[in-house]
Amino acid sequence: MTAVVLDSSFLAAVVIDEALSPFARTTFTSLAGARLIAPLLLNWEFSSVLLKKLRQKDIEWPEAEALASVFERFEVAMDDAPGDAVRLGTITLSRRWTLSAYDAAYLELSLRLGADLATLDEKLTKGALSEGLTVHSPFA
Repeated sequence: MTAVVLDSSFLAAVVIDEALSPFARTTFTSLAGARLIAPLLLNWEFSSVLLKKLRQKDIEWPEAEALASVFERFEVAMDDAPGDAVRLGTITLSRRWTLSAYDAAYLELSLRLGADLATLDEKLTKGALSEGLTVHSPFA
């Protein structure tokens, strides 16, 4: 079974109407049967997206409340691997590809698991492709 790491930009576009939602939704459908996984960080990044959408009045509270359970609905497993090696890998990748530590965490997890990466972030896509990963992105 293929494993795919989902980042916050990708998951948000699957469930909230955005410019790249058609790409994200089509791609997500094509990933049926894959093992979906993300770093624990996704919990807070996705919460931040929901808060931003609430503040901009793009969504209302009942929708945000429903979207908060998207991980369970889509069966996204959370990787909680702690440790110095994970932190060092994240920092190394962040420096190598000029990524935020947050974006580098998705890349580190994909590399560690040998998993594909689904993202809508152009810079993260370029770093992941350069690392030899299969990337599901409009920028790939």
